[in-house]
Amino acid sequence: MARKSTRGRKSHNHHQRLADQRRAHTPSAPADQGDALQELLETPAGRRALSRASPVFFDTTYCGMRAAPHRTRWLDTIDRVWQEARTTGRKRKVLFLAPRYHGKSEAGISIALRAICLDRNVRILWISEALDPAAKRLRRLKTLLRSELVLQDWCTAPDEGFGPWRDSDEDKWTSDQIYVARDLQSIDPTMCAVGAGGAVTGGHFDLIICHERGTPMLHDGEWIPVEQHPSFQGYRNSTGVE
Repeated sequence: MARKSTRGRKSHNHHQRLADQRRAHTPSAPADQGDALQELLETPAGRRALSRASPVFFDTTYCGMRAAPHRTRWLDTIDRVWQEARTTGRKRKVLFLAPRYHGKSEAGISIALRAICLDRNVRILWISEALDPAAKRLRRLKTLLRSELVLQDWCTAPDEGFGPWRDSDEDKWTSDQIYVARDLQSIDPTMCAVGAGGAVTGGHFDLIICHERGTPMLHDGEWIPVEQHPSFQGYRNSTGVE
C-alpha cells in the first residue's frame, strides 16, 4: 500500500513552530489578533503578506536564521532605506560594521533573497573582494531559492505573479549570475556576482551589496575600500545611513 506523503505535515509543523516562537517573544495580545496571525501563517498568501511587512519574519522563516537584536536592526534599517530609495528615486547607502561571525554575509543574502521574492524585476549586484567568495554567496542564494518552503510559498501562484523561477531558456542560472522569470525587458541579470574590478561597466542595478570590510568601491576612477568611500565617512556606529 502506498504511503501518504508527509511533506505537507512537515511544512505545517514548521510554521506552527514559527508561530509558537513568535508568540514567545511577543507581548500579550488579544485573542482575535493571535487568531489572525495564525491564519496568516497557515497559507502561502498569508506568509507572503507577513514577509512583505517584516524582513525579520522572512529571515527566520525562509533563511532559517534566529532573530537577534543586531540582526533585526540591520534588516529593519535596510528595509526602511530600500523603500525610501524606491519611493523617492534617490540613491541611498547603508554601511554595516561588525566583528566576524555576526552574520553579515547571511544578512546580505537574506536581503537579496527577499528583494527577489517580492519583486522579480529587481536587479542586484553582489561585489566581494574576489569572484570566488561572491560566487559562493550566489550559490547560497540559489540553494534558498530552490528550498521547499520558498518554492511552496513563492512559486505556486502564477496568476498573482508568483510562478516558477524559470519558465524559458532565457532564465539561465550560472555560477556568477541568475535570471528569473520577470516582466522587465533588460539584459542585466536578476543577480550578478563579481569580484572587485570585475567588468560591470554599463550595468543597471537597483541594489548593490558590497561584501566584507575592505571590499573596493569605485570612486573618481579608483577602487578604494568601502569604509573609506566618502559616502560613509564620519560613521562610528554599527549602522551608517546616507
